[in-house]
Amino acid sequence: MVYEGAKFVKTEGRVQATLTASQMDRLSDEIARAGYASLSDTYGFGNDGYTSKSSDSPTVRTSVWHKKGIKSVDHYLGYYAGSTRFTAEINRLKAFEMAVDAIIRIEQWIGTKEERSKFEYLKRLPPLNDPSNR
Repeated sequence: MVYEGAKFVKTEGRVQATLTASQMDRLSDEIARAGYASLSDTYGFGNDGYTSKSSDSPTVRTSVWHKKGIKSVDHYLGYYAGSTRFTAEINRLKAFEMAVDAIIRIEQWIGTKEERSKFEYLKRLPPLNDPSNR
């Protein structure tokens, strides 16, 4: 398993880890449940039926190695609305991403909610109730 963290995470850079047989079995189940092979290669980059977006959101890339090669999906998290078909696909993809995060215990690299709340970039922002923030 390879994790690559860019910004605003506990561990920046590339980390390789070995998963247990149990984790691999659980991942295999989630890959099948998501219909991962049938998902589009990209979501949220303007070519996939999504109409609503916000800027400066992160991108999640998942990749699955299999006998025939590699299947990767790039998911820009700033897109959140679109056609019925793409909404159904994105919901499957989000469920898959959350399951993967739980199986690999992603917080060891991105940090817990509490740890992430203390990252340096947040300290520079004015509080939401600060009048200068209007």
